[in-house]
Parts: sequence; structure tokens; C-alpha cells
Amino acid sequence: MKQENRKPRAIRIEAEAEISEKPATAKPSATKSRKPRSIDSVSRLEILPDTAVNGAIEALDPPLPIPPKRRFSWATVLLAALGGLVSLAAGLAVDQLVRDLFERNSWLGWAAAVLAGLVVLAALAIAVREVAGIMRLRAIHQLRENALSAWSQDDSSAARSIVKQVENLYSSRIDTQAGRTEIARHHDEVLDGRDRIELAERQILLPLDARARAMVMDSAKRVSVVTAVSPRAIVDLAFVLM
Repeated sequence: MKQENRKPRAIRIEAEAEISEKPATAKPSATKSRKPRSIDSVSRLEILPDTAVNGAIEALDPPLPIPPKRRFSWATVLLAALGGLVSLAAGLAVDQLVRDLFERNSWLGWAAAVLAGLVVLAALAIAVREVAGIMRLRAIHQLRENALSAWSQDDSSAARSIVKQVENLYSSRIDTQAGRTEIARHHDEVLDGRDRIELAERQILLPLDARARAMVMDSAKRVSVVTAVSPRAIVDLAFVLM
């Protein structure tokens, strides 16, 4: 049986492309959206830690620089020696003054002796006050280091002890009475170490910091006004203009 040859015919490529594109452009079947639901137990939630911010918060508060070690300085020896010589000279001058006044009149000598004793007493009081201030600054610095350590470790017992020390440190100041009362109201509550330290900082230290900033700003304003109206500023300005 003889097969008949099929005649060639043309095929439209665009039609096939349209047919092949139809499945790709077909819209997927719409899924029914689920309504939001509430979870009865919060403990079933699993909170994944964000490893991208680990250490970022601690990096915002850089550690304090280590103070350099003190070295032997001849300038310190020079100043100490000069101070000693000036003190001896002043003491000898006062002693000679008291002797001369006793030779002239006894009551003048006794008056000079009393005044000299008052000078010595006032100098000792000032020295004791300065030493106490230095010791207080060292205690505050050590307290700050302990607070940073307790805050970083979230130690509740250490935080309670530090807050107690802060209360004792500012117990003589009337302007911290409201903050200390608020802290005492939360004394028996169960708080984390960080929360307790932040509470003490917010109730006691922040008002003091605000007052210190206001004092610094007032002092800067007074200094700027005095500098602007002082004759020295006028002389400097005239020298620059000339």
C-alpha cells in the first residue's frame, strides 16, 4: 500500500508561545486566610534570641580607661619643699609677732596667741574636710564599680546592698527624701538586680544630675557675661582691631 506524503505546512510560533505561557500566568487558587487566635499560656511561646545584637548594648557604654601609673616627679618634690619652707617661714613670723606683742603688752600677746590658735584650728579643719572629701570620692568610685558589676551580672543580693549604700550616702540630703521613700516602698518587692539599680538611679541620682547640670549652666552663663563686660575683653578686642 503506497503511503501518501503529507504536504508541508507552516506553524505559527506565537500561538505555541501563548499556549505555553497560559499555565505560568494562571492564578493560583486562593487559600482561605486563618483568623488570629489568642494563646492561653504564655509559657508555650518560644522567644528566639537575637544574636545580631549580642554585645551591642554593652558596646554603647565603653569601659573606663585605666589611669596611668604614678611616676616619680621632681616637680612634686619641688612644690612640697617650697610649701614646707613657706609654712616654716609663716610659723616663725607668727611666733615672732606673738613674742613682740607679749613684750609690748600682755593682753596683745594673748590676743595674738588666740588668733594664731584659731588659724591653726581652721587650717586643720579644712585639711580634715578635704581628706574626708577625697575618701568620699574614692568610696563613690568604688560604689560605681560595684554597681556596674552587679548590673552586668544581674545579681539581686548585690544590687540590694548597693542600693542600701546609696541611700546611706545621700541620707543627709533633704532633696533625696522623696526618692528614698519611693525606694523604701519597693524594698520588699521581688525585683531583678538591674531593675533595682535602675530604680535607685532614677529616683536618687537623676534629680541630682539635673541639678548639677543646671548649676554648671548657670555658672557658664555668669562667666560668659563677666567675660563679655570685663575691660580685659575690651582691651583684647581693641588689640585685635588694631
